[in-house]
Amino acid sequence: MSSLSEIASALWVVVGVGLALAWGAMVSRWIRRSVPRRRHAHAVAHCASAHGWGYRAADWLDTGFGDPFVPGEDPWCTNVVRGVLAGRSFTAFEYDVNVQVFMVDLPEGLPFLEVRPRTLAEEVGLGLQSVAVESIDFNERWQVLALSQQYALAVLHPLLMSELMAGPDVSWRILGQRLVAWRSGPRIQGMCCPVCRWT
Repeated sequence: MSSLSEIASALWVVVGVGLALAWGAMVSRWIRRSVPRRRHAHAVAHCASAHGWGYRAADWLDTGFGDPFVPGEDPWCTNVVRGVLAGRSFTAFEYDVNVQVFMVDLPEGLPFLEVRPRTLAEEVGLGLQSVAVESIDFNERWQVLALSQQYALAVLHPLLMSELMAGPDVSWRILGQRLVAWRSGPRIQGMCCPVCRWT
């Protein structure tokens, strides 16, 4: 009987040590992740302050519809920076850990137009016309969705297309009085502020 109680005690000790180690590993992982996040948030706040922009560590935002946001929700966004850049009001923030977003208010409402990098994944349709431009290289790299081909081609003039070809893979959409641009992936080293990625 005593041997059974000793075994049970030893088992409880092993379970207790195992739980303590697991808890310690979780705390250690949380600390390893939270310290860089705090540093990053501090750097974003400092950058915003230096430019005279507003900063909030987190906020609910009305982002409109479409990628990269979850349908039907105003998402919880982090490192939110608001201000004026080149005479236009903007909001820059991070969404869902690895998505950086930049929204600009437009002077007037415009029809829907979306330009996104082509990927091996299934292309987005949204029931809209996929527009091809005269550049084969552009068509291979970018998918363009619009209500009309004429409108898309008027916006995507040769200078804008060459800038898009020379730049990084950034998706963007015009709808009404808002332009939304976003890119997925880890934060860019050396670019502390979400606005820095877009200027």
